[in-house]
Amino acid sequence: MTAKQKEYLPVLLLSLVFVVLIFLLHHKWCFSMLSQTDDIWNKRLDIRMTSYPFSTRYFTNYATLYIHRLTSLSILNSFQVVQFTLLFLLGPALYRFLKSIRFSQASALLGLVVFYWSYPIASAFVQPVFTWDEFWTYLFVLLSFTYMFQGNLLIAVLLFIPTLYSRETAVFYYPILLAGGWRYCRNTRNIFKAIYLLLPLLAYLPFYIIIHGTHHSGMAKDPFLVFSYNFESFLRGSDSIFSFLVSFGFLWVAAPVGAWRETFEKNNPFKRFLTHAMLYLAPVTIALVFCRGFARETRMFFPPIVVILPLALFYLRGVSQDIRAISTRFRTILLFISFLLLIWLGIESANWLFPKFDYRGCAKAARLWLGVHFGLILCMAELSLIRKMRTYRASRSR
Repeated sequence: MTAKQKEYLPVLLLSLVFVVLIFLLHHKWCFSMLSQTDDIWNKRLDIRMTSYPFSTRYFTNYATLYIHRLTSLSILNSFQVVQFTLLFLLGPALYRFLKSIRFSQASALLGLVVFYWSYPIASAFVQPVFTWDEFWTYLFVLLSFTYMFQGNLLIAVLLFIPTLYSRETAVFYYPILLAGGWRYCRNTRNIFKAIYLLLPLLAYLPFYIIIHGTHHSGMAKDPFLVFSYNFESFLRGSDSIFSFLVSFGFLWVAAPVGAWRETFEKNNPFKRFLTHAMLYLAPVTIALVFCRGFARETRMFFPPIVVILPLALFYLRGVSQDIRAISTRFRTILLFISFLLLIWLGIESANWLFPKFDYRGCAKAARLWLGVHFGLILCMAELSLIRKMRTYRASRSR
């Protein structure tokens, strides 16, 4: 076994374990759209193939149909083959992406755990998350950005083109490709950089104008109507806010903290670039979801994962250093006991804040998920307080 094979073996095993766990979650522990009948799935694919805008997102539709015709599997099982294969491939793709921005193997594997156990991924097919084309988008954008950070602009651009065709909202990754391609692909002459970076625009803009230019529903034209729908009632507004919070959970806090602690203190160009990308992509995504989409569909908040996850890992890397800095085993035990109490408090807070939902499958598990993340945010606050107290004591002892 080569060194590369040894390196990727735990990546593949970890990805496989999580794919199996997520499969069981949908089939054994939570009712999801994967538990619906074949008749419902036949009608669903028909709608996806014929109704705008679903009919313009070709990859999942035609891959499912192709496998169905090739193997005689049902539409549902063909869909599952496509989605769980993509879900497995996302593991090594994410690992390679994190390695390209100089994470260690341990940190990259931790990134896989955080990614797979995030709510939009682990509950991808639970109502109303309704994942369909998103795994294609994440796969292509991770591969594209990996080559971009490695300095291979042409391959990065060629991989970005199918990202755009996987789902039209992927166009909001394009400014990141423009900035990153120009900055990190130093071996490419500027004239060729300009040509290469125009290729996605030339390849996708005519399609977008022809296909999407004449198809807009009345509600989609008016952001106020969509925003009003997302907060039409107390329960729907509560579900929209819940969806936003649970999409990243504690990563909403860990990523900015990781950016502040690492990027601007150590002036690492990858980290600084990712911070700027987050400051662009996260607000744009949030605004688009609340004003152009159905906010309760949690997957819609998730596109910034490609920049939020690395920044959160910078923070988590510092957490291990903070815990190791605690001087005695007894204090470490007390710290972990306090963590458990804070997580319990977070779970109780989620139960109190979101007792009911307007429309959410596997509601108890979703509420528990957010509660654990509330608890993790409280643990972050405790660690921050301990760090400040340690710094203060060190300054007083000088």
